Amino acid sequence: NERERRWGESRALSRARSLVETHRHAEAASLCGELLRVKPDDAEALRLRAEASRCLGRYDQLVGDLDRLLHLKPNAAEAWVNRGNGRRIASDFSGALRDARQALRRAPRSADARILESEALRNLGHVQEAEGAASRAVEARPAYGWGYVVRGKARRQGGDLEGALADFRRAARLNSRDAKARGWEADALRK
Repeated sequence: NERERRWGESRALSRARSLVETHRHAEAASLCGELLRVKPDDAEALRLRAEASRCLGRYDQLVGDLDRLLHLKPNAAEAWVNRGNGRRIASDFSGALRDARQALRRAPRSADARILESEALRNLGHVQEAEGAASRAVEARPAYGWGYVVRGKARRQGGDLEGALADFRRAARLNSRDAKARGWEADALRK
């Protein structure tokens, strides 16, 4: 009956969520695919499969699922950021910038959207604008180390090596266990 079907779907989504959380992404993607064959517009199944696809490096699947999710929920700022990150990874920096700006229309103080905007701008050669976007990310979330890394990358590309080093050091202090943050600091010291 209908109640049993909904209960089964709910259990399957809970299982998919658990699989994503325990880094069993291939199983999660497969289970979400089965759910989407039965219920193609299940927003949570699309979101979970997109997350699993990102972790598996399946960026075309990620972008496709987030396209569908954004059709269902156009005001979901996080989905715009996630799709933009998929586009950025695929070197579609103009598309990533458009998605970052769509996210910012919905969540103007989103540090994640500002970071995406900064990375896209930097890769498009708009270094000063990239630094400004990263600075707004740092203002929005001062304890988030990745904002400093992104601003440091923009500063370094713009020739401000001292400012870049200060940002990389701040990121390394905030994320002392993050090898990427420490790596950026070490890289800046070599230059």
